[in-house]
Amino acid sequence: MSATHARPDFSGVWSLNISRSTLRVEIPKKIESLLKVADRELHFRDHWSLSGDKKILTMAHPDDDLAGQISILESVSSQDVGEFRSSVASD
Repeated sequence: MSATHARPDFSGVWSLNISRSTLRVEIPKKIESLLKVADRELHFRDHWSLSGDKKILTMAHPDDDLAGQISILESVSSQDVGEFRSSVASD
């Protein structure tokens, strides 16, 4: 892959901005994912983009089972990362 077509670096810690997102489900207080497939096949196609300043990561579902859902994730500070890790360790 050439330098002009290099994949963006999405590393880091991101926080979902619910007020800027379009969710098709009830707004969660705590986000947990569980997928059960009985006789139904679920189709998810994430479309990711990174803002020019590399501070906002957007995930959109334009054409799958979550069509219309858009999630906005914002880069968080080192202090927020430390607080998050402390809260997870105490759970």
